[in-house]
Amino acid sequence: MDIYPFLLQPVLKEKLWGGNRLVTQLGKNASPDIPIGESWEISDRSDGSSRISNGPLSGKTLQECIRMYPSEILGPTLARTGQYLPLLYKYIDATADLSVQVHPDAAYCNRNPGLYIEPKNECWYILDAPKNAALIVGLQPGVTKNEIQQSIAAGTLLDHLYRLPIQKDDMISIPAGMVHAITAGTLLCEIQQNSDTTFRIFDYNRTDKNGSPRELHIDQALQAIQYNEGVPAVEAYTETQTEYGSHALLLHTPHFEIHKHTILHSWRWEKSADLFTGINCIAGTGTIATVHGSISIKKGRSLLIPASVQFLDITPGDKLSVLFSRPCI
Repeated sequence: MDIYPFLLQPVLKEKLWGGNRLVTQLGKNASPDIPIGESWEISDRSDGSSRISNGPLSGKTLQECIRMYPSEILGPTLARTGQYLPLLYKYIDATADLSVQVHPDAAYCNRNPGLYIEPKNECWYILDAPKNAALIVGLQPGVTKNEIQQSIAAGTLLDHLYRLPIQKDDMISIPAGMVHAITAGTLLCEIQQNSDTTFRIFDYNRTDKNGSPRELHIDQALQAIQYNEGVPAVEAYTETQTEYGSHALLLHTPHFEIHKHTILHSWRWEKSADLFTGINCIAGTGTIATVHGSISIKKGRSLLIPASVQFLDITPGDKLSVLFSRPCI
């Protein structure tokens, strides 16, 4: 089959801390009365795989399609090393503070093979935030493992965590081992390694919908935390003017790189690596065309561009801004 760009139907996740902005601002198909916290936009996971909503493969899960056409979708190198999408793309809406948590790195996972866990590095692009907003990102400088352990027991953990001021359009990197928490009022796009392993450290003494305390993973978290990570900061990036609008490299890590394109004039994007690319539309409207036809996009929509697709002709409607992300291998 001649593989084409995939418009995806996301997997919506109800959360205790979720809200309605994924529906009212990003156009997700759910009742605004249901607290939707996460929209898994581009997902190849057994616990939530996106579905193709266009073309001959419409109705199939992304997971099914990758198993059928691994090289065409992932690219030949990724297809040889493992037939799964190595990244997971989400939108997150927090109307209450999320739990304080940490994700393990590869070294921790390798030391604990019996836990069947996966490393997780991630990043956040801020779509909306309240005035004077701050996220929990890392520890206060100089805080030790012993101090964290004592503060958890004493109920004073929050005093030892770093609060990073943020605003709309900020990019924040959250490497594995960094303690973090999204705070109330934040709407963001999260791009991460394909992992759902989280060690919850503190959850404001909340209970689940059945009235039971939410599970904590303190022993694992104490071992997974990186204690000498330095002072966290928002990623610095510069938007450079281009013939079509502007471009910025938001973030480059060993796991993924993320570019922002603001498109004011028609533009042909040509692939520079034999890999898939994920697209998240974060503002405006437009169309994306290839030899296979065209797709309308708008704020909140996401596409997967398979590795075999060589170019896209992008035409903006209203001011169009998109995130282009791909793995680094």
